[in-house]
Amino acid sequence: MKNIKITTQESEAVERAYYEAQSYEALMAILSRQLNAGANTMIADMLHYYAGLCRKAQMKLKMVQDKVLARYIDPEENPNLIVHFDFEREEVHPVENEKV
Repeated sequence: MKNIKITTQESEAVERAYYEAQSYEALMAILSRQLNAGANTMIADMLHYYAGLCRKAQMKLKMVQDKVLARYIDPEENPNLIVHFDFEREEVHPVENEKV
């Protein structure tokens, strides 16, 4: 499969969702590291709150990626396709399956 050219709007939508998800992941890492030693119910509630926002951002990213990809490829024909979004070039690159 070759690279797929996507529109500026599609690229920007995926990029926004990507950076939102990355921000929540970084926030969760910092909060977990800094607050773990003084665990109490208030801290646990705060961690659960931000964990929910992090999960929501991850789901949003997946939905935006899937919506963009569905415009160009049939997901049923490529169920295990792994792709990389290149925001600068506004392209989607298929990732070759590599043996580990």
